[in-house]
Amino acid sequence: MFKKRWLFIAPFSFVMLLVVSAVTSTTQAQEGGQNPTPIVITVTPLGSPTPGGGPTAVPSPTGEGSVQPDRFEPNNDTSSATSIGLQIEPDLTLTGDDVDYFTGYLKAGQMVRISTTVYEGLDTRLKLYWGGQLVAENDDRSPSDVGSTVTFTAPSDGWYVALVEKATVYDGIYDLETALAEPTATPTAAPTLTPMPTLTPTPSPTPIMQPDLAEPNNSPETARPVTPGLRGTYTVGAGDVDYFTFIAKMG
Repeated sequence: MFKKRWLFIAPFSFVMLLVVSAVTSTTQAQEGGQNPTPIVITVTPLGSPTPGGGPTAVPSPTGEGSVQPDRFEPNNDTSSATSIGLQIEPDLTLTGDDVDYFTGYLKAGQMVRISTTVYEGLDTRLKLYWGGQLVAENDDRSPSDVGSTVTFTAPSDGWYVALVEKATVYDGIYDLETALAEPTATPTAAPTLTPMPTLTPTPSPTPIMQPDLAEPNNSPETARPVTPGLRGTYTVGAGDVDYFTFIAKMG
């Protein structure tokens, strides 16, 4: 007589069905021994059924971080700073504790403007060094723009060093733009116009009367003789008097 025992084991992602047949009669033993060999059936499910009838796909794990080091790495200190010109360098990255150093050459009086444009949640901080001294620093360009911009005018010919670092813990991508800038012109105040003084008309001098041909005849002794019936033209100026004399007949 056969006796059957059924044992179901379902650890984790598979199901094991164990069927053991025990034979009580020695006549049912297998060749080469008295004990029967247990029959083991293993069933591995493909996944939970979906409404369409197919198995549910098992998602695969993703890699650590989607932001990879950029083409200029390593440039994590001043000795390995990347030399740049007046251009835009796109698709640079900051990951983990990474920082990026860049360097460029300026002539005396040139003003450089360096800016970052950020993507994927990155927030940058930008620092500029000249002669080993920090001369400019910016975190956010505005309350709504977490990119950074610094400007600097070179006091002499030489090299500057720019440092780009993360202002938060988030990794991301950024573009770096370096360009020369024109100094902001200082508006010149318009001069205050002084009104012209009102001209007071100056009276013209009284023209000087020219002496006539009878002068001097300013006294009886110098009276000019005239002939009755004849006309002549004479002048009398300021302070001038004229005396004339003629012979008169009786009646």
